[in-house]
Amino acid sequence: MNQALRSILFILLRFILRKKFVTAKCSFLNAHLKSSPKDVLGRHLYKYGMHEPENSKFLQQTIKLGDGDIAIDIGANLGWYSVLLNRISESGSVVFAFEPDPNNFELLKFNVTKNDCSNVKAFNKAASVKSETLSLYKYPEKNRGRHSLLPQKNAKKIDVSAVCLDQFLEAELHSRVKFIKIDIEGYEFYALRGAMNILNYCPMVMMEFSPHLYPEPSHATELVHFMANLEFMPKLLMHGKLEEIDLDSLIGETRQVDVFWIKKSG
Repeated sequence: MNQALRSILFILLRFILRKKFVTAKCSFLNAHLKSSPKDVLGRHLYKYGMHEPENSKFLQQTIKLGDGDIAIDIGANLGWYSVLLNRISESGSVVFAFEPDPNNFELLKFNVTKNDCSNVKAFNKAASVKSETLSLYKYPEKNRGRHSLLPQKNAKKIDVSAVCLDQFLEAELHSRVKFIKIDIEGYEFYALRGAMNILNYCPMVMMEFSPHLYPEPSHATELVHFMANLEFMPKLLMHGKLEEIDLDSLIGETRQVDVFWIKKSG
């Protein structure tokens, strides 16, 4: 089915038939993903069958999870990256997926089960510096990926359970973590501070860096130096290749960018 036909069919499903959910065929993952047609990600997947193509293709070509290896998906949403990590995994590997929003979590569970991702372990939890109960501020249904653990003006909020990853994963598993993807709308610093021991071993972290969301102007500086002190170098994906960016330039970024943090010894 071509893109134009998909777009017409999507309009029919959402506005005429008023479907609560739609299922997108994603050939890149050899998967079908269920989503809300009101959500921008669901609409995008249905029309294009793809999400963040440059990042996704790079990971597909670069990351291989071997027997016993672990990957962590923090802010898994409906499961695109969890399914992708499954597709680049050998038998015996594990993907831990964390999604605090109950509605997104139900889609995550459905999608990993429907697509035979038996090594993906999904948890209806946030990640933070300690195990605690937090408020999740809900963004409107048009973008379910924008829910945030940072206070949002006039937003509805719900209580969610958060875990400290260093405590959640048994200590003997920390050295087996080979990749972390984290996209949690400005709360990354807090989650990663709860994973310092894991980060001592992990060779690569893919992070959404969103300075406009951070609660304090110094937050970007603190986050960048936190990762640098753990022996990570920041790189940006440019035309399919990682290009290093110096710390000061990254701190001065005003755009939202995806940063690949690479362990110096990795």
